[in-house]
Amino acid sequence: MFPAIALVALQAAAQPPSTTPQPGGMKSNSVEPQAVIVHTMPEPVVPGPPGRSFVYAIPEANEAPPDLLEFRVRSGNEILWEGRLRVAKPGASMIQHINETEPSGCPPSAYAHSVHSSLTTSVQRAKLSITPEGAFNYHVRVAWERPSSGRGCGNEGARRVEVSKGIDLRPEQSATLKGDVGLVVEVRRR
Repeated sequence: MFPAIALVALQAAAQPPSTTPQPGGMKSNSVEPQAVIVHTMPEPVVPGPPGRSFVYAIPEANEAPPDLLEFRVRSGNEILWEGRLRVAKPGASMIQHINETEPSGCPPSAYAHSVHSSLTTSVQRAKLSITPEGAFNYHVRVAWERPSSGRGCGNEGARRVEVSKGIDLRPEQSATLKGDVGLVVEVRRR
């Protein structure tokens, strides 16, 4: 690392003028300068692999071109969503909501019940996270909500499971995240 650089500057101090009598009956209105020390911090430095030089200029994830991530979200053998999201500075998301009438065979009720299920997939590329190998860190969050029971009746409520994690991915690399009730999220960077 480079040592911090100290700069010394002279700055006029905001002190009241000197009222010391000078020869001839005159008073001096001079202002005495004070030394101000300013420290600057070194540039961020990331060590490379052993035997290689350091990387000094780290581009921010916000300034890099967008990445294309492929997702497959499933529960057991059931694919809940499969698709691609283009990710850059603002992040990306996919939101799927399904509201439908409850199936036949649910207990009769004075109120009409509907059944709700949803899947939300969001990803953000972390700032200042590029490494010498070209990997970015992505924060992936998947939330899945579905009816509480296999019958899917509206009066039985809903259940929700969520997976949220940061993962490092280089081009053509993939990662798998696992949650409760068999929720699996597969992510691949193109």
